[in-house]
Amino acid sequence: MPNLFRHLNKTLKQVQGDSVLLVQHESTSHIACPFTKGVYEEGISQKEKISVRGLIVPHHLLARDLIINALKMISPGIKTIILIGPNHQNYGKADLQVSAGKWQTQFSLLEPESSLIEKINKQQLASIEEDNFDTEHSVCGLVSFLKIYFPKAKIIPLIVKSGTTEEEVNNLADFLSKNCKDCLMVASVDFSHEESHVKSGENDLISTRILEKLDLQNLDNVTVDSPPTLSILLNYLKNIGIKEGELIESSDSFLISGQSPESVTSYITMVFE
Repeated sequence: MPNLFRHLNKTLKQVQGDSVLLVQHESTSHIACPFTKGVYEEGISQKEKISVRGLIVPHHLLARDLIINALKMISPGIKTIILIGPNHQNYGKADLQVSAGKWQTQFSLLEPESSLIEKINKQQLASIEEDNFDTEHSVCGLVSFLKIYFPKAKIIPLIVKSGTTEEEVNNLADFLSKNCKDCLMVASVDFSHEESHVKSGENDLISTRILEKLDLQNLDNVTVDSPPTLSILLNYLKNIGIKEGELIESSDSFLISGQSPESVTSYITMVFE
């Protein structure tokens, strides 16, 4: 099957609620999902900002207020953001995939950090595979938020298969810690899935304690949709000298929506300075 991203123009149909948007975009570019502005336009002011090297946020947009509350804490002068999330469908060839494309948002274009992306690809730490990025919400769901809060930043978007090996994780984290140590790494993950509200709370308490200590030895006890994503984050942070993290918020889909307490998705936001 030919690579659709080689075409000069592509029409992408995005559905948000009952509205349908038809958007033209060029080769090697992707589009934020959802594309509508209103999803992102709350809570963008914050008096005190902190300098941060690592962040955990959800990608389930039901939890968008948690995403906003985390991002608005951070100093906006970040130059490069490494955004890592699960490859939910395990699509594509490589375990670790990176996009070299630009991102169209309603807040203008989010540019890739091309030089580092090329190095990652050439050193076979992750493969440039564009096909999955338009629909992988662990990335496309967050790019508009990043454009709002870090308007001058460039992005390195990576997606991680569930079977990614420890060697692959360590090699990528080592490269990024040497070549992008002043960057902000954002791990885009959701935590408990299809557990009760009570059980997910118990799981998240355990997960929070492990993550706050950057405890890689007990990472298997973290209930999350992508352990390799968190492994990359924690290895990266340890390599650049970060020793601990701090919980910002925790919640779940029942607490936000008031529905289905017997089967929830849970969310944790954490910051690493």
